[in-house]
Amino acid sequence: MHSLKRIWLLQKQYALNKLFEYGMTGCKLISIPLEQNVKLCADEGDPVEDTIMYRCIVESLIYMTITRPY
Repeated sequence: MHSLKRIWLLQKQYALNKLFEYGMTGCKLISIPLEQNVKLCADEGDPVEDTIMYRCIVESLIYMTITRPY
């Protein structure tokens, strides 16, 4: 978005686009994604079915967190 002589960078739109792209627009919002102080183990739980999509989602989240406009 831009106005007169300024350009505004919005992470909200990027995040919304990613939610739509990965079919996650109907996901339930929570304040903390995991319980605090949980120790995760590689051999527990179900394996991710689509590792390529999982990696793309993680890459998008990393990109969004390191490209914060000042």
